[in-house]
Amino acid sequence: MSDATPTCTVPSCQKPGTLRCSGCHPSQQARYCSSTCQAADWKRGHRRTCAGAQKHNCFLIRALPITTTATDPNQPPKDAHYLEPFPLHAYGNWGKERQEIQARLNWAAAPGVATPGWENCTDDTRPVNPIVTRCLGRTVHGDVAVVRSSTIEVNYYGDAFSANEFVRTLAYHRTAPRINGMGDQQRRERERIAAKFGLHESFFPPGFP
Repeated sequence: MSDATPTCTVPSCQKPGTLRCSGCHPSQQARYCSSTCQAADWKRGHRRTCAGAQKHNCFLIRALPITTTATDPNQPPKDAHYLEPFPLHAYGNWGKERQEIQARLNWAAAPGVATPGWENCTDDTRPVNPIVTRCLGRTVHGDVAVVRSSTIEVNYYGDAFSANEFVRTLAYHRTAPRINGMGDQQRRERERIAAKFGLHESFFPPGFP
């Protein structure tokens, strides 16, 4: 361990801070000597200042990691390293949301594709987005804008969400089982469409939608 290792962020602790808060911005990362000190600091007030705990109505999942906090350069980037807050002024109006996203990300010259909660530019020359490809079960290129929505008929979720909450959702898609060859997102969309028309989801042929 280097002598330059910062001390633990907790004021009363002088031990080396070998653990980093994964939610913090890299330039302002809190450091801890143990999970005990990290939990104590979270209660003490870090939950109000940590970048990963701040809620926004939209996030970008970048195709390439925008930050890295790995101490070992040989370790692959984490899901959180691909996320970027992208608050929308037009949130709540799907058409205007899409226009704002396309204008701010310079997607206006290229066609876009929308899936409930997801929006991206269909340009196959852009890098493959590994996070979204894993979640949707199909190859997706370029950056993707995500707002909170549901593919089933519910309306009791909050508009805003944090990077920490988003990371937990993405982690679920690492291990979510495929049922009848369908991933979670496809299966939920199938159920939503079936419910809208008063049908059982088995009415649809395999692979739909």
